[in-house]
Amino acid sequence: MRQAIANAVGRDKEERWFPQLSVLAHILCGLFYHLFGMASMRATVEKVNNTPQLGIGIIPLSTLADAMNSRRRLLVLREVFSNLLLGFAEHVPRKLHRFKDIAAIDSTIIHCVLSAVWADYRKAIRACNLHLVLDLAKGLPRALVVSAARIHDRQCFETFLKKDWTHISSTVATLPTPSWTS
Repeated sequence: MRQAIANAVGRDKEERWFPQLSVLAHILCGLFYHLFGMASMRATVEKVNNTPQLGIGIIPLSTLADAMNSRRRLLVLREVFSNLLLGFAEHVPRKLHRFKDIAAIDSTIIHCVLSAVWADYRKAIRACNLHLVLDLAKGLPRALVVSAARIHDRQCFETFLKKDWTHISSTVATLPTPSWTS
């Protein structure tokens, strides 16, 4: 993890761009949020601050909020994720190689905060779709797209399809009724 972070952002940029919160501390907060099923950023900060074994010190709520709203931080986190994927690719078990050119595609709806107006879903509900293509031979994601939940899976998946690959999906596509059946 530390090497993936170092490759994404050098020490000088880390200190200049994010002096109050390291990228590692930011990632750990995100992991705590998801793994412990935290309900809010405040609860996450309290849990992290009450876990001295992490060795990241006390994190103020406002500092984490600033990091979460930073476009620059999002780009760095995306780069860290890419670096982690590259690191895992060399550890793929050989038995998975028989799944060469086979990809699983699926999506899930993730609820968003009410201020995420781009993710308008239903009355008083904000949500987005997370579309994923998983390369089965590598056991790693090949593509990941976030869209508004109102966007149908088929619209996103058509852009993922690769020639000479087999794509497996749990999504049921509804085909239009042919005009000659009427």
